[in-house]
Amino acid sequence: MKFRFVEKLNARNKDANASEMPVIAFLGDSVTQGCFCKNDTNESYVTKFRYLLGRLYPAVPAYVLNAGIGGNNTEVALSRIERDVLRYHPDLVVVNLGLNDIWGGETSATVYAKTLGEIFDTIKNAGAEVIYMTPNTINYYRSGATEPHNMEVALLTADFMTSGHFDGVIEAGRAEARKRNIPICDCTKKWKNFERAGVDTTLFLSGGINHPYPDMHWLFATTLIETLFDLNAD
Repeated sequence: MKFRFVEKLNARNKDANASEMPVIAFLGDSVTQGCFCKNDTNESYVTKFRYLLGRLYPAVPAYVLNAGIGGNNTEVALSRIERDVLRYHPDLVVVNLGLNDIWGGETSATVYAKTLGEIFDTIKNAGAEVIYMTPNTINYYRSGATEPHNMEVALLTADFMTSGHFDGVIEAGRAEARKRNIPICDCTKKWKNFERAGVDTTLFLSGGINHPYPDMHWLFATTLIETLFDLNAD
């Protein structure tokens, strides 16, 4: 798939005076914002993506907007999408949500899919392109990195993983994206591939629950580059 955003990058790179500034926005939760054991937006995958984009198009200072807020689920993100994203007229919006939607019990997948679909439609109706970025997996067990005040939470989130609840929610999101022919930047799949190879991905989490260490944010950034430039195409 060819993205208009990439076409604008190319045009701007050739002649900065002849084309508009490309704008990409990221709508997400704490992972997008850049939350680890302490917050550091300079270590987020959004910042790492901006760096990679600058290496590919050194003459293009593309506007990269980080609209990630810790604790957001799809419903909260939808409520602020106009204020935090669409008012800036982005060419492309990357949506990375789900880690906070898994707490809705048996209706988690249904509500997630419905609201995510509304987010997709709202963005497309505003004239922007959309990419659905699936989140990292969370902890499978209570690890030594789990903070004392999160011990009980870690047991609940581990159950979300081992019971298949997390997988069901994210697959519902993929289905909504497929309905609309929205490209999927499948970071969840990358984490799952590590797990199938015997890697303990719980050790990738700085708080022992759901926040990847800064180095793992490169996976999000590089996977988005692969999706954006269709690097996995035949």
